[in-house]
Amino acid sequence: MNEIRGILKHNEDLLDKMENVLKNEKSNFVRDGLLYRGEIHYCDGCWERHQSTEEESLWLKSPIKVMFLMKDYTNESMNDIRYETGRKNYIKEGQSYIKRDAFTMNIVYWLYGLTHLTYNVSALYSEIKDGYKCFHFYEMYPLLRINCKKISGGSTCDNKTLQNYLENIEYSQLLSQQISLFDANIIVCCGGGGRIASFVKEQCYSTDSWQQFEKESLWYNKNHDKLIFDSYHPSCRYSRQELFEGIIGCYQRFVEENQYFQKKLDDMKEFEENILEQRPFQVIYWK
Repeated sequence: MNEIRGILKHNEDLLDKMENVLKNEKSNFVRDGLLYRGEIHYCDGCWERHQSTEEESLWLKSPIKVMFLMKDYTNESMNDIRYETGRKNYIKEGQSYIKRDAFTMNIVYWLYGLTHLTYNVSALYSEIKDGYKCFHFYEMYPLLRINCKKISGGSTCDNKTLQNYLENIEYSQLLSQQISLFDANIIVCCGGGGRIASFVKEQCYSTDSWQQFEKESLWYNKNHDKLIFDSYHPSCRYSRQELFEGIIGCYQRFVEENQYFQKKLDDMKEFEENILEQRPFQVIYWK
């Protein structure tokens, strides 16, 4: 593994401490943070992303830093989601490797909308719905994904179980430090019936400066320059278009009323063209 520096080193230390706190849990501890953005390997039918030396610098340079804050990870076979690629395993030759499951594709779409917002959200959805354009961006962008419950679970994580983790004082203090460490300016809280969003507002940034932009949807903290979306879970059964236009539409209305945020979107275009698109992108196939 490449040398881990700065923020990433601190993240590893926090994960080690959380794993120690949860050492008596029977299931698998799953590590998380900035997804790896090195080489993509395909071997024995499976995709895996390798770590580069640039995840941290790309994150720090990005004008819009997006964190997806989830309940937990459901795959018992993986102990680190940072290797994830978003690509389908065991594809046949000639088939699209882009995953079409709701969880992955909603994250891909939401990320693209949050970083490429236009005045017409429906038109933006129509432009990207084939998946390739936004998926290419997803594979380049320094995406941050953190699970509130680090122990892998089944197909669902009920809100009572989630709350038990968030109320574990020793564990929740470490989780709060991990979330705050990366200093994301857009935090998408995925599911949890408001519990995840409340945790971020009350424990990660303990301040009364949060302003609710739309009921039960978006919160803004001008002092910390942060947006929090209290979103549906990416696997919920609403259509992809409904979910996209719900989140990104709310975001578009916020930007209309807060034009200074448009500067971040303008800077994002330059970051994508001059930094992300200039990085080497390598896929290696092993038989």
